[in-house]
Amino acid sequence: MRSNLYKYLDNILDVLEDGIAIVNRDGICLRMNKSCEKFMDVEAELCIGRHIREIRYSDNRMLALEVIDSKEVKSTVQTYPDKRKMFLTTYPVFDDKGDVAYAVTIARDTITIGRLKQKLEVQAKLLENYQDAIKSKNRKKRPSSVFHSSEMIAILERIQHLATTDTTVLILGETGTGKDILSKYIHQASHRKNYPFIKVDCGSIAESLIESELFGYASGAFSGAQAKGKMGYFEAARGGTLFLDEIGELAMPMQTKLLRVLQDREIIRVGSTKTQKIDVRIIAATNKDLENEVKDGLFRSDLFYRLYVAVVKIPPLRERKDDILAMADNFLNYYAGEANSQIIFSKKCIEAIMSYEWPGNVRELENLIQSMVVNCRTSTLEFEDLPNRIVRQVPKQKETTSALAMPDIQSRNFKDIMDEQEKKILIHALEQHGSAIGVSKIMGLSRATLFRKMKKHGLESPYGLGNLQNKVLKNQ
Repeated sequence: MRSNLYKYLDNILDVLEDGIAIVNRDGICLRMNKSCEKFMDVEAELCIGRHIREIRYSDNRMLALEVIDSKEVKSTVQTYPDKRKMFLTTYPVFDDKGDVAYAVTIARDTITIGRLKQKLEVQAKLLENYQDAIKSKNRKKRPSSVFHSSEMIAILERIQHLATTDTTVLILGETGTGKDILSKYIHQASHRKNYPFIKVDCGSIAESLIESELFGYASGAFSGAQAKGKMGYFEAARGGTLFLDEIGELAMPMQTKLLRVLQDREIIRVGSTKTQKIDVRIIAATNKDLENEVKDGLFRSDLFYRLYVAVVKIPPLRERKDDILAMADNFLNYYAGEANSQIIFSKKCIEAIMSYEWPGNVRELENLIQSMVVNCRTSTLEFEDLPNRIVRQVPKQKETTSALAMPDIQSRNFKDIMDEQEKKILIHALEQHGSAIGVSKIMGLSRATLFRKMKKHGLESPYGLGNLQNKVLKNQ
């Protein structure tokens, strides 16, 4: 077995990417693999059997001889005639008497080391960015948002197109409308989906720290800085997407620096003079009216125009009624599942949820459902379980007169009369509840049955269901 291993020793050494050189205690070169030949730009057969003094470059240290004398591991960086730098580490191999029998040198190109270091920094930044989120989720996925309204389906269709480009995207919308969700959709539908997606909340980082957080800093850049410097979010997102949430909160000096990055696609770490090219897709979002901010002198006009290329405006939840019940159902299923419970909405509770204005948008809706589930002691969420702010806004029931008036039955068959009444009921229900999904829930009709009846009576609904969201989620 040992003889077979020795027979294939050269082949084993040649599969290693690191350069390997072996010398004996007399400093004679015994082995040199192909990677070492490549790094040193020499042929192994010209080195094997010769003393390393004869084959060393210029004034480079003879690390193997130092290890043989000291019996300790030694490392150094050496420069070769073509300006390449190699990181060398030499290890002693001892015989039975404790003397050095061989010295084994492992060589690695410093460029390779730099790439590995950069990858490690990226991973460390990602871990730092997401570890709190992972803990809070307790390893369970948050409920995904569902979009059924015609307004959001149109937006998702546009996002599918924007995702195929590297254009900077600006997402506008009130707080809680789901800007971060759409930014993730864009990333997941793009060619960058296998690279990092990093979210930066520009409003939560102190003005004195935002530059170093975004661009990183060099060694010794300021008091308290890490000795080796630190990578910023732009570097950590290399190849992927950087989502700058609440970009309207950036101070003017930082706006200037961000504009330069968007124009030149280069960053400079704080405390450094060296520029670095970046390959990052930028998505920005804000709940502010940036046009007014520009007029008021609070936002740079040139940065505004640089961002205002592909703009996605998310309507508030109160303007897309068909999403309200779909999302409420989705959140209810998720949080009830977490509580190992089966809970449903009462009809009156659904009516109240549909009629509320939702100033906090999707975030308010999710928090409400979670709170109701946590405090629920029965299998049904009732109208009385809703907070006062919602109960107070429920409109009083209107008297219905003409909508369901008795039909004229003279000279008409029963089927025509019933069809006419069915159409009136559907029209009245859609007007009252403002949503095909709401009507489906409250009247106990399946969605397929409801839409078949609407089609039968020629009722065009602005609240039709689409399947685009399923396609987007499928790509994730």
